[in-house]
Amino acid sequence: MKVDKNAQLVAQFVSKIKNLTRIAELADAFVDIAESEAWREYTFATGHFRFRPAEFDYFLIATGVRKDDAARVLAWNKRSKALQPLMDDSADRSKRRPFEQAAREYQAADSLNTDLVANSVELGWTGGKFSDLDSIPKGVSVPVKSPLSAHARGADQRKTWRVSWADERSSAEAIVGKLLDDDPELAHEVWKLLQANQMRITRAEKKRRSAS
Repeated sequence: MKVDKNAQLVAQFVSKIKNLTRIAELADAFVDIAESEAWREYTFATGHFRFRPAEFDYFLIATGVRKDDAARVLAWNKRSKALQPLMDDSADRSKRRPFEQAAREYQAADSLNTDLVANSVELGWTGGKFSDLDSIPKGVSVPVKSPLSAHARGADQRKTWRVSWADERSSAEAIVGKLLDDDPELAHEVWKLLQANQMRITRAEKKRRSAS
């Protein structure tokens, strides 16, 4: 499948939430992707994905956003709070599927067989209603962890590229920018590798805390 413009916007959103730490900037990123409606339907090399109008939280799970990070963003200002209707548990079926159904359909569309139910556990979205995000006071600045998929393309499909960046840009930002310009499909695969790595880090950190 050919990567479309919406997928490029989704990839840019993922890059932002991985690298930004200020809540104000993260809130802007959430609002921008929501208002663009690119999250509703997009195509990567791995599949064609669709979400209904009140499934923004499902999209956030698919893109690796933790529930506590989403809560901080949605509590930030009026613009971000206005995203709540996009996660309305009471919406009718034409606007919102049961999560398990949405997860099955997402997995069926994904050649990498991504399990959104498993991801939701890792990202802290289980328990209670998906839209029941606790309010967190403004003024809190926290890093956002953005794991995505635990699968990656085989070594025989790897590609090599050159990257350059200015001092004011992080290497991650430069790599994503280069990939989005030259090879969006490769950008998506790198994105998934980063998710797998972050998932491992998160699990290791949980084990360390429970052992201490």
